[in-house]
Amino acid sequence: IADGCTIGPYCVIGPQITLGPENVLKSHVVLSGPLTIGSHNTFFPFCIIGEIPQDRKFAEELSQTIIGDHNTFRECVTVNRGTEKGGGVTRIGSDNLLMACSHVAHDCQLGDGIVIANGVLLAGHVHVDSHVHLMGLAAIHQFCTVGRHAFVAGYTPVSQDVPPFMIVQGIPPRVRGVNEIGLGRHGFAPE
Repeated sequence: IADGCTIGPYCVIGPQITLGPENVLKSHVVLSGPLTIGSHNTFFPFCIIGEIPQDRKFAEELSQTIIGDHNTFRECVTVNRGTEKGGGVTRIGSDNLLMACSHVAHDCQLGDGIVIANGVLLAGHVHVDSHVHLMGLAAIHQFCTVGRHAFVAGYTPVSQDVPPFMIVQGIPPRVRGVNEIGLGRHGFAPE
């Protein structure tokens, strides 16, 4: 546990954990290793990070979770560590916001600057590129990729890859157009 960390009441930090500087665990946070956490992350109550996968094929093989810097994990977020078949690592980049009750399953790979709204579910082996927005109660099927700067609307069940820069919405999901607002916010010129 590095200098400057704040660990609130009823938190559980298991073995094989590296907790970088200036992290904040509000209360009732469970960290399960092997787990490496960078700096300046905030974990709200009842987060469970790095626990074993919810995968029947998991046989207690060595796997881990790696988290970058400046992420926010709101209440009741769960992140499972990797599996041998998936490369052994669940990875979350930096500057991400995971809102309440969202789930990141085993072997997911998340980039930077992502917003995952309340109740979003990522199945195993999902790749989410940088600057993606996943809105409330969206669900991403296993082995799907969500391309950079994409926007997935609330309640959308994604079962195929989402192209970069697009808005995907509906049941069944459809590409509805270019994510012009998101691209503009990140400095893309209109053309």
